[in-house]
Amino acid sequence: MRSILLRPQASIVNASGLIMVSRGISAVLGYAGTILLVKHLATPVWGQYALVFSLLGLIGVVADLQMGRAVFRALSQDPSPGTVAGSYFVLRGLVGIASYVAAVLFVVCSGYPELVVLATVIAGLDLIAGNLVGAVATFFTSERWFAAVAVSMILGQSVQLGCLVLLASSGRDVSLLYYVVPAVINDVVVLGFLLWMIPKIARLKPLIDVGAWGGWLREVAVLSVGGALTVAYTRIDSILLSKWDSVTSVGFYSVGYKFADILGFLALTVSGVVQASLVNSWPGGAEEFHRIFRHAFIVSMCCAAGGALVFCLFAREAIVAAFGSRYGASTRSAQLLVLGEALHFITVLCFVTLQSVGRNRGYPFVVMSGLVLNVALNAVAIPRYSYEGAAAVTVLTELAVASALLLLVTRVPAVGRLPWRSFFVMSCSLIPAALVGRAAATVIIWPVAAVLTGATFLILLHVLRVDGRGGILNLVRNARLANTSALEATPEGEGPPS
Repeated sequence: MRSILLRPQASIVNASGLIMVSRGISAVLGYAGTILLVKHLATPVWGQYALVFSLLGLIGVVADLQMGRAVFRALSQDPSPGTVAGSYFVLRGLVGIASYVAAVLFVVCSGYPELVVLATVIAGLDLIAGNLVGAVATFFTSERWFAAVAVSMILGQSVQLGCLVLLASSGRDVSLLYYVVPAVINDVVVLGFLLWMIPKIARLKPLIDVGAWGGWLREVAVLSVGGALTVAYTRIDSILLSKWDSVTSVGFYSVGYKFADILGFLALTVSGVVQASLVNSWPGGAEEFHRIFRHAFIVSMCCAAGGALVFCLFAREAIVAAFGSRYGASTRSAQLLVLGEALHFITVLCFVTLQSVGRNRGYPFVVMSGLVLNVALNAVAIPRYSYEGAAAVTVLTELAVASALLLLVTRVPAVGRLPWRSFFVMSCSLIPAALVGRAAATVIIWPVAAVLTGATFLILLHVLRVDGRGGILNLVRNARLANTSALEATPEGEGPPS
């Protein structure tokens, strides 16, 4: 099994497809667990659950050092990569412990209810386990062992779902504290599987190397701050809702994020797969750099637009089918959050591009401005419009940040002209696909209509030649990774999450 799962991938489409499939299966399992929780828990309790994990997600990713570029280079240059990976493993473990302490102190000092504090104490262990998983996954994906990472994700999510089913079917009124434990078990299972999969010739050698840590931090310090701020402005809304409205509103709001996160997975998949090839192509391979960026941009925009289109057309039907009619009121906020996540595709791709070429100036300022804008607008929108106001602010913030970052990226010489023709073809494909979807929904059940909408969008992209002659087939054929070395993929999870 090791020989199969440790087989390298060498194409943007193949690698992205593999991760997308695994993320898709994991998402299905995760949604099954979420549906079980939402239907089993009262809305305020579900709001508390969502608040705890929103807070942990915010603190965890803000504390992520975003050292994909630096660690990738160290792994490629060291004859004993297990030593570099082991040093990074220890560093991420220490970061996880610091994040855990920060999360607990935050909920205690912020005056949250005792149940929320205790749930954070338990669920916060996920910050430690998750950081260790990130370190090991860095080593795996630097070797392009995507299959092993994909299987570990599915395995961990399966165990988590099994634990939730056991809790829900126990027939007892189980406390919220028990329901947060399976998330920790998920990362523990993933970590154990990946450590077991590492061949003996490349085993991790944990060590403390302050010199290497300092070098990595100096190389990516500014972009690390920018990456942290990116996550802050995209996820702080749930915290603001809990303070300026109620945990019940957080519960309704979080339903929309469950759908937006699907697009977020796709964004991280595409950008994560291409980053190391961008690093390898810079600065000597300007033509190769342009080709990789161009195709990543087109793939990202098509995924974002198609996903947002299908969901926005059938948002209410999907929400009611998944979570019940009581959450139908969150339809508009869910649509807005998905639109915001579609815009976030640009932010993510711009982030990894700037990180790949070491362009530190400007990026932190843009995302800091986005954070200030988000908080300022939410201060007005949340008290007046509750979670729908927060969702609208998310879209406005994403539009402002994505536009500014795109301007920064176009200043990189190797990026060249953006594929505006492909963007125009994609835009022209949306309206006919939407009309087909709406018409189909009047005569067939909505899931079939949703599939037909997506298929129509893809057909239009192909017919209108989204990537020139050959359309979609040409895009798939040309979207290959750089053939520069055996290390042609970026560490999983090193881009800014959604």
